Amino acid sequence: MGMTLAILAAGMGMRYGVGVKQLDTVGPGGELIIGYFIHDAVKAGFDWIPLIICPEMYDDVRSVICERLKRKLKPLGVELVYGFQRTDDMPVGRRKPWRTGQALLSCREQL
Repeated sequence: MGMTLAILAAGMGMRYGVGVKQLDTVGPGGELIIGYFIHDAVKAGFDWIPLIICPEMYDDVRSVICERLKRKLKPLGVELVYGFQRTDDMPVGRRKPWRTGQALLSCREQL
């Protein structure tokens, strides 16, 4: 049985500034921040990586992640899947997600 690493990336990064921080490039070759996390996870033996995002980020994240990372991970036997932290999956009366706990709960199907 393989190892699972859930990457909680649904935060919009209001303090970060502009853009989606998870898709920002930081490396000398334009590497993604999240690419470094995934690279280290693969080196450590993780082979199932649910990426937990909010639905509003899906198109942007999918286009960038699929293009840059998924095709590199497949030959390594690493599966990158998406889970969604949705506002309709919270207790009644709650409007904002409950950060880490609610993010993990929202990806229960991927875990």
